[in-house]
Amino acid sequence: MSFIQSALTSWWIVVPLLSAPVIIHLINLLRHKKVKWAAMEFLLASQKRNRNYIRFKQLLLLLARMAALALILLLLAGLVLPDQWSKMFGGSKVHHVVLLDDSYSTQDRHDDGTVFDRGVEVVRNIVGQAAAQPTEQAFSLVRFSEAARRESDVQNNAISNPVDDAPEPTQPVDAVADDNQTSDTDASPAGGAPETETFRRRRVNDALLVELENSTKSFEPTNLPADPLEALKSIGHDLALGEDEKTVVYLVSDFRRNQWSNPDVLAQELARIRELGAEIHFVSTVDNRQANLAVTDLRPVPGVHAAGVPLEVEVEVTNFSSEPIRDLNLQLASQTNAADSRGEPQSYSLPAVAFDAIAPGQSLRKTFRVTFQTAGDHQVVARLDADALEVDNERYAVVRVLPEAPVLIVDGLVDSYAGKLLALALSPAQRVRTGLSPRIEAPSFLRENPLAGFQTIFLLNIRSLSDDEVRALNSYVAEGGGVVYFAGEDTSADFVNKQLYADGQGFFPAPLRAPVYLDTSSQAGPDLQVDLTHPIFAKTFGGSRNSFLNLVLIDRYFSVPAGWKAADDDNTQVIATVRGGAPLMIERKFGQGRAIAVLTTASPDWNNWGRGNPTFVITMLELQSYLSAGRSFDGQLAVGSPLRIDFAREMYDPRVAFTAPGRGAVRRTIEEKAIDSETESRLREARFTGTGRPGVYEALLTRIDGEEDVRRFAVNVATAEGDLEISSPSDLASSIDGVDFEYHRSAEFAGPSESQAGFNVSEDWRFFILLILLLIGEQLLAYSASFHPPLKGGSR
Repeated sequence: MSFIQSALTSWWIVVPLLSAPVIIHLINLLRHKKVKWAAMEFLLASQKRNRNYIRFKQLLLLLARMAALALILLLLAGLVLPDQWSKMFGGSKVHHVVLLDDSYSTQDRHDDGTVFDRGVEVVRNIVGQAAAQPTEQAFSLVRFSEAARRESDVQNNAISNPVDDAPEPTQPVDAVADDNQTSDTDASPAGGAPETETFRRRRVNDALLVELENSTKSFEPTNLPADPLEALKSIGHDLALGEDEKTVVYLVSDFRRNQWSNPDVLAQELARIRELGAEIHFVSTVDNRQANLAVTDLRPVPGVHAAGVPLEVEVEVTNFSSEPIRDLNLQLASQTNAADSRGEPQSYSLPAVAFDAIAPGQSLRKTFRVTFQTAGDHQVVARLDADALEVDNERYAVVRVLPEAPVLIVDGLVDSYAGKLLALALSPAQRVRTGLSPRIEAPSFLRENPLAGFQTIFLLNIRSLSDDEVRALNSYVAEGGGVVYFAGEDTSADFVNKQLYADGQGFFPAPLRAPVYLDTSSQAGPDLQVDLTHPIFAKTFGGSRNSFLNLVLIDRYFSVPAGWKAADDDNTQVIATVRGGAPLMIERKFGQGRAIAVLTTASPDWNNWGRGNPTFVITMLELQSYLSAGRSFDGQLAVGSPLRIDFAREMYDPRVAFTAPGRGAVRRTIEEKAIDSETESRLREARFTGTGRPGVYEALLTRIDGEEDVRRFAVNVATAEGDLEISSPSDLASSIDGVDFEYHRSAEFAGPSESQAGFNVSEDWRFFILLILLLIGEQLLAYSASFHPPLKGGSR
């Protein structure tokens, strides 16, 4: 037996309160004075005959008053009865089901430790109180990440190796750089701890207490943004609820607002649990929201990623707090493949990026430049100073740098001036290194060779293409490629409309009509008018007033059918026009890629653009950079996502060694065997699911000739989990309206509580009925034990 408000059961409150009826009764006895007179002697003789009966009724009245006061006191104090005392009101067996939040927001550090530490302490106290009960108690524990991973495994055809389940190496491997260092709380979804599946409907006893104490010492929060949904689904699925027992479900979480972004689905699961007869208790492990800064994005800007060519990297910092942050310096570092004197890859510190101020809830982006002199997969890391939540203070990016970026120029007239001019614009010989390697080929190249390796394809003055060549182009664009089509003397509108545009089903953005001469008599302004908000033109020409674009003269161009307009689906847009507003450059999104039609020539035949005007070279380079974005290597994964790589089966050994970041400077290597690809017979696929920690992962492939090929991938935590805003009890109640639950602070579970001890009498209406009946009985006894004169007109 225990009390919620134990202070009301102190002896200095209980003794005076229960003594009050006795004291009042004694005082009433002292108020009467004995006066002897003759008539009274007769009454005394009668009273002596009935004395015992009267005293018995007074004693009953006194006890009834004391019982009523005691019951009121117990209700106010919140008496909690063990199950064997309350069998008439509930079951004799209790199953305690604890759902423990171990998402990465629980790494939030306070003075007394992390939020996750508080949750683990709640779990221990629940089991400890259950063990003190005289009736049979059962216990089950499900961690959020465990339930989410199990669901993910089912969806991925039951992936065999659990996330990050490989043992740590016995001998530490020197880290490639400090970039790979992680804190002690950087745990995998498995957390390095035993699976909590071992705690499924376990009988609560002393042995379980010892086992739980030892297991929870190694429990750690994960780096996953796990929410309670899958854990709630496990109740009734993995955890069958017994019909002859009382089930109490504890949702032990920090209740961050982002975890309840889909309250309707969560409310359905909670309502289902209530329908199964279970009680629901929310236990909050955090009392206040702390400020948090996070690096929420780091990625190379699409463009030419070639050795020796400066490339831009974009970084974003978000202020997840209620106060502005000022004078912030973001530390940057890079790592190259060039080995140092010890044979290890070299790391370099880059100039810090300064942020003057970031408003509450705001994200700011900045761009910096970095140059890699060698080809390969290089890494960049951005770091913030430590704060309450450290895991999101670092972010990684991998840049795949090519020796040169190949560009295909398909010329309808092989060795024409247009092809040579475009190739010179993309790669101006010795004057400027662009990193591009243009290659001029005939149209037949499209069907005879794979196109996936080319950054962009330029089509010049094409009269016609075979069906195979058209299909190859459509597939290339749909898979993320970029195509530029320049019109010319040999361009056939009929071919473009039927084969490339194909009634809007092909990659070409618009139907063509016929070449026309530009009418300059009725319209003022420059011949070439571009959309200065478009990425191709905004960077270089967006702020210029006297642009060399005004010197471009357009003589002829292909017109589009009268009344044609770009579709309203945002897939097609006009990005440049001639004077008068007729389209000159039209863009279309097609699948994962883009195509741009330039309705005039690349050579200075129908215009003077390529005749010494510097904007032609700039525009071609920006055009190529913009269209190659779909084929740019990202190499970014979220923590917990499987890492998959494909490689040619005839070129590589099927064994792939994956190297993952571990604790501190330790890295560990795990060998996996590739399997045949399900989509491409000539490929093999290797998969690694141990991506439980943020950092840079490596896949080492061995060629048949013995040479090694290293591929790198950046794994980062999800950004939204860094928002530490808390859902208040009122927010939770409104979001899951209609579902009964009890809300508690973790501090309440430092000692006995109603849900731990068993049955709370103050929550049952039958005890209030008992109190009312007791008070009515006390009034009837009081009336019976006191003297009342006969009613008027009645008999004596």
